[in-house]
Amino acid sequence: MQSQPFSKLTPEQQEKVIDNVVHAVQILHASVKARKEKEFIEKIQNGKTKYGKTKRV
Repeated sequence: MQSQPFSKLTPEQQEKVIDNVVHAVQILHASVKARKEKEFIEKIQNGKTKYGKTKRV
């Protein structure tokens, strides 16, 4: 596929490019979010956050 400026593409091609970019960003966002959640859960399990500490009586 030849590389060409976005402005030279037909509206249909532009729409497809935008859809592909949006889809890629959604995948990236989901993977980053999953990694952050995993790290947060690990911190809780290791007692490194205020949520993971046991209360002293």
